[in-house]
Amino acid sequence: MTEIITFIIGAVIGLVGGVLPTILSNRREEKCLKREKLEELYKDITKWYNNASSIVIFLIPVFDKRYDWNTYYDQFTSSIENKGEHIRSEIIISLYFPSMQEPYDMLKKSVQELNSFIERKVKHEYMSGHDIDQYREPCAKRFDTCNNNYGKLTTLLKKEASKLR
Repeated sequence: MTEIITFIIGAVIGLVGGVLPTILSNRREEKCLKREKLEELYKDITKWYNNASSIVIFLIPVFDKRYDWNTYYDQFTSSIENKGEHIRSEIIISLYFPSMQEPYDMLKKSVQELNSFIERKVKHEYMSGHDIDQYREPCAKRFDTCNNNYGKLTTLLKKEASKLR
């Protein structure tokens, strides 16, 4: 009877000794992978947002009448490097960080609304020969909304990173 108990205890210890390190190793690897993906996500979102928000920065000289719309477009389009950060961000969020989907969608929506406002209102008025200075403040407000949404998302990303330390 003692031999059976000893055998059972030995088997349990052996099983725990073999399985537990594997479980811990897998968790460590998963944590490292999530951390890498989170860093990639942060970098991609930041690069995408910096490119997307530059439309307002390049629009300021048009408001100030320092250059025309064509120059704005030339400056804007030549400065933007789109290397798929937006697509990679969406993939990483859907696979690894679904809790980031709503704040990410809010950021995308605010950027799209800003772009649409510039294309539909500001550009139309400029091309019609009207003064566009009246659109400076509405652009600034939309840009503030974008910045706030970007700030919320990056704060959540930083919180997620602190969990992975």
